[in-house]
Amino acid sequence: MKESTTKSQILHTVPALGRLTQLEQQLEAQNEQFEHFSFLTSHRLRASLARILGLVNLTDLNEDQADLNKTILHLLKVEAQAMDEIVEDMNAQLSSGKQKSEADGFRVKACA
Repeated sequence: MKESTTKSQILHTVPALGRLTQLEQQLEAQNEQFEHFSFLTSHRLRASLARILGLVNLTDLNEDQADLNKTILHLLKVEAQAMDEIVEDMNAQLSSGKQKSEADGFRVKACA
């Protein structure tokens, strides 16, 4: 009786181990996505925002120079569009990760 219980436990353990390996791979992929998202947030988005803030400060200093302010406003538009693209990239990154998790039925209890 004890031997059949052990075989039964092994038969149930092997698929669970395979599922744990699959979950580990999914977590590693999600970690990579979060690292990429973190990079976008901390570097690319922040850089565009810093340039916009700098340009806004220039308009404050140059109130009497219409041509320069026109150039600055154009650059503000360019940077705002760049930020919009970055935010779209970030949303796509998050959406693809969310869809993968939902499609895979990511549940730890399923292994138990």
